[in-house]
Amino acid sequence: MNEQRSQAYLTLINQLLSCNNGDEPQILQKNQELLDQGLVTQLLQVSQYLTQQGDFNSANRLMNIARDLMGNSSSSSSETENAYLNFLMETLQKVSENPNPQVI
Repeated sequence: MNEQRSQAYLTLINQLLSCNNGDEPQILQKNQELLDQGLVTQLLQVSQYLTQQGDFNSANRLMNIARDLMGNSSSSSSETENAYLNFLMETLQKVSENPNPQVI
């Protein structure tokens, strides 16, 4: 992934985090050119970072957006990628619910 696209993903993620609840669909609609597997991966990476920082609400918000995007993605994604992303999202969800490593 090139640096310019990566920066565009981060800009979109910042817009999603700073918007009012419920405005996400409109923001995503305006940025359809960025709605791809790369964005989902970036959403999950930022979500993981936010979880580590203790910002569980923002992390959950991004995980939910990633989950929605994965549900809308075309069947061109491999089953292995989807399984990996589902596992990662479930793990991040568990961490956000209880950051105790013993529980995870």
